[in-house]
Amino acid sequence: MRSVGKSGNVFLLIVFLILAIVAGGVIAAALQQFSWAGFLTYTKTFGIGDTQPVTLDLSVLRVSFGLGLRINLTQVLCILAAILIYRKIN
Repeated sequence: MRSVGKSGNVFLLIVFLILAIVAGGVIAAALQQFSWAGFLTYTKTFGIGDTQPVTLDLSVLRVSFGLGLRINLTQVLCILAAILIYRKIN
């Protein structure tokens, strides 16, 4: 019997997803030197203020906002694998 509730399962999923993102980034960086693996290292960047953050200038106070996400195909595949492994465990 498991005494861990839903919160423990969510924590495990979050850990799996973080590990998958890191592993996917490492694998993609290692594959960049091979020309045949170009499709695996395809990276897409999107978000708010990708090149220039949004700035609110109130003359006394200046606040900048920006949020960017850079993800590659290898990371997506690792995330899918992590979700499948998580579902298999639970």
